[in-house]
Amino acid sequence: MIMRSVRLQMPRDRLLHIASLILAGLFLVSGVASGFNSDVLGQETDKNPEQKKPSEAVQFVSTNWGVNCQPQANSKKLACVLSQSILMAKTRQVFLTVSIHPVPATANTPPYMATVRLPHGLALTSGIQFQIDKQKPGRLTVFTSSPQGVFARVGVVNKLLSLLKKGKQLKIFFQGRNGRKFTMSMSLKGFTAGFEKLK
Repeated sequence: MIMRSVRLQMPRDRLLHIASLILAGLFLVSGVASGFNSDVLGQETDKNPEQKKPSEAVQFVSTNWGVNCQPQANSKKLACVLSQSILMAKTRQVFLTVSIHPVPATANTPPYMATVRLPHGLALTSGIQFQIDKQKPGRLTVFTSSPQGVFARVGVVNKLLSLLKKGKQLKIFFQGRNGRKFTMSMSLKGFTAGFEKLK
């Protein structure tokens, strides 16, 4: 009870930052996101990208939505994360991970946060967006960077949660420093079942 009281007195941004750091720790412990790779973003702009041979194009595959839980220090509760990753097909290295996780409840904070972990080498000024099916794209806010990648997030309000449960496809849009634009797609099949376990 004392620990909970202290957390509620902390600033909202601090609470979200701590929750996100816990999330990053879960990625490392689970091993699902090990070997995070940003090489595909490149360091130079392709002079003739249209001439690239099909065999040279990077292929991606996705994991299924799954829940991973880890014990928290000084707490009997588990810290759980619902996530799906996009891997580079050839190397099986993680390129992008989308996760949904609970955050400490406050009056101005939704009970869940969606965090996207992306590779280094992004053109951050170009922004990072997401879209569910044909809905209006939303914007992700970059909030931290670590050796494990760049982290962006958006609060999961009721409307967004409903779209995720009913939707078929989630897309993430971003751009590399070399000007290459990415549209990463993942299926929302299994999201609802996974979210029920997260609760």
